[in-house]
Amino acid sequence: MVDISVDGIVETPTYEWTGPNDFFASTEDLFDLCNPGEYTLKIIFPDGFCYTTFSVTIVKCNAAFQPLQTVKKACPGQSNGSISITPSPEGVAPFAYQWSNGAITKDLLEIESGEYCLTITDVNGCDAKSECDT
Repeated sequence: MVDISVDGIVETPTYEWTGPNDFFASTEDLFDLCNPGEYTLKIIFPDGFCYTTFSVTIVKCNAAFQPLQTVKKACPGQSNGSISITPSPEGVAPFAYQWSNGAITKDLLEIESGEYCLTITDVNGCDAKSECDT
């Protein structure tokens, strides 16, 4: 998160953020930044003529997030197991799911015993990898 405070002016200025991968935002503060790189803010004062700029460098994702999971073990020789996933609050929806068995669904249902690993990618490109479940 980048939290900006502007003091000493009565009217609200205009904000223009630019950054990596054609990033643009017109908000005062930035949340959930995941793309590393330099972000530049141009604060344009209400008269439209005066402005100031500064930059901040984001080194890595804001926070690592881990999925919370509920596992129902399959009975031997049967396809009655399941894994249910709830992404933690640190990730930013929508999420993309990639399971080691090729599935791209949030949960796995009617699965046999075996090892199942999951990578979740949030909208900002931050990845979370689950413990592999057997």
